[in-house]
Amino acid sequence: MSKLRSLANPQGYERPALDLVAQYKSEIEELLKDDDMTGKQVWRLLKETHGIDVGCTTIKRYLRAEFSFGRPAVTVRIETSPGEEAQVDFGYAGLMHDPETQRKRKTWAFIMTLFSSRHKFVRFVFRQDIPTWLDCHERAFSFYRGVPKRIILDNLKSGVVKPDTYDPTINRAYADMGRRYGFVADPAKVRMPEHKGKVERAVPIVRKHLLAGRTDL
Repeated sequence: MSKLRSLANPQGYERPALDLVAQYKSEIEELLKDDDMTGKQVWRLLKETHGIDVGCTTIKRYLRAEFSFGRPAVTVRIETSPGEEAQVDFGYAGLMHDPETQRKRKTWAFIMTLFSSRHKFVRFVFRQDIPTWLDCHERAFSFYRGVPKRIILDNLKSGVVKPDTYDPTINRAYADMGRRYGFVADPAKVRMPEHKGKVERAVPIVRKHLLAGRTDL
């Protein structure tokens, strides 16, 4: 009889793990109210908060079965040679504690994404001014131990003085940095975020995989 039950339910071995996850159903429901939440982030938070000893795949299977949550997206991958291109942007990251003022402040994530490897550098900052913009670039270059030949950026004032499809004006300090480090700054076309799609997608990825569900920042 036990053999028949095993054949009827070949996934039965996972039932104890799913039952363990089910204990936190109400907490998971609250986490899923966050639009940026992902199955992997639910798994991380449950491990951090409760030390739950189940795999990420089990969590995702539970979310699909219990909440119909999580469907794979279809993407088209465009390739470039390593070191050819990076994309950069600031993305709003919510409120974070500022140790200098001892208050919560609006925070932005500076994100540089290498086009070929999708390797990301992320730094959270309280300003989007030119010194912060340049400092984040230098930290990214140090992190990567190299400089890409071309950097695609949004038309924010720290990098671009005058947006234009054919002849944009690059901020002087940023242009000087490009000459010093040997990269070409290439502003994305105005109101066309798909021209820097990897970093545009990186902003919600940072919110989903680093920030979603966290209240201690």
